[in-house]
Amino acid sequence: MKIGIVGDLILSDHLKIDKTLRDILHSTDLNIANLEAPFIREGMKPALKAGLHQLTEDCHILHDLNIRAVSLANNHMCDFGSEGIEITRQVLKDHGIAHFGAGSRLEEALEPAEISIRKRKVALWGFMQRYASGRHFATSASGGVAELRKDLVLSVLKESDADIKIIYNHWNQEFENFPEPVNKLLAEEAAQYCDLLIGSHSHCLQGIQSTGKSNIFYGMGNFSMPALEYAGTRLIEYPEISRSSMLVVLNMDETDQSYTIHPIHLDQSACLVSSPVKEEAEIVLLHLQGISEALQKPYRTYRKFYNANKQRKLLPTQVRNRHFNRFRLWLYYGTDRMVRNIEMKLPSVLNRLGLLSFVKRRMSSLLQYLHSNR
Repeated sequence: MKIGIVGDLILSDHLKIDKTLRDILHSTDLNIANLEAPFIREGMKPALKAGLHQLTEDCHILHDLNIRAVSLANNHMCDFGSEGIEITRQVLKDHGIAHFGAGSRLEEALEPAEISIRKRKVALWGFMQRYASGRHFATSASGGVAELRKDLVLSVLKESDADIKIIYNHWNQEFENFPEPVNKLLAEEAAQYCDLLIGSHSHCLQGIQSTGKSNIFYGMGNFSMPALEYAGTRLIEYPEISRSSMLVVLNMDETDQSYTIHPIHLDQSACLVSSPVKEEAEIVLLHLQGISEALQKPYRTYRKFYNANKQRKLLPTQVRNRHFNRFRLWLYYGTDRMVRNIEMKLPSVLNRLGLLSFVKRRMSSLLQYLHSNR
């Protein structure tokens, strides 16, 4: 059995996939992706600020790419509220695309997508990490996505009788080379009960870890996130680190699995998806090898390594107590928003007071002084 996996995906008629990648995708029994945004009808208004979406008429692209299953457990699936989730689920059902990770209540969001391949039952679940807000998550009474919690992950895996069990998580921090320590710890425990763990959301490659019979791909990178306008919000062009990603093809037999990594290059608009030339592909593979080596460290050692190497030093590293995490992240993001608002509004306030040019001159003098006294 051959299973292909890719990362974050938003469908668009601007999307162009080269023939090499298409041929690989059509050589597998099953391809899996993270569907990063809901399907909507023309004229729908976003319920949340970003409003990322894809149009129902673009669902056929999933068939064109032989993608038979998609995770809905991500932070943009609720951009158009519960209506967006229900439209998405219905569109996928009408097109025969398996989906998992979201629903009208928690029980539904935890239901696996089950696919029979060569007389073997494959079960897939999707979970999303909690950051500061809980508005995305399904409860017993309301819709949303399944929250990434150890108790939920382990319970669905232990209760399933599937031959192959796959978890697709939306987790870790954006544009970081390494997964958060608590997620590494969770993945290692979950790997005792499943065959494959996949990660998205970082929008860049993260490392690969093999444990027991399982492989963990912490960050697949973007498959396609077109830098277009979505309901009045333009998706920014992501930094250079996001333009390298991968398509992984797993060969899964009765007792073992092996995999092949196919590097992917995205152009600046993230609409043109292609296989890089040999030299660039080798650089991507060496980068993956390098960032994967750190994952062999035990938890405490890895935690120190992660804190020393993460890009955003002030962003709190998550701990095992999820309630404490919520408080620390709420404080961080609240302070960040306050500082951003001050930065945006301060110039106009100073201008109204007639102090803008004075402050600019003083700041310029201060910077010149600091530069000259280094």
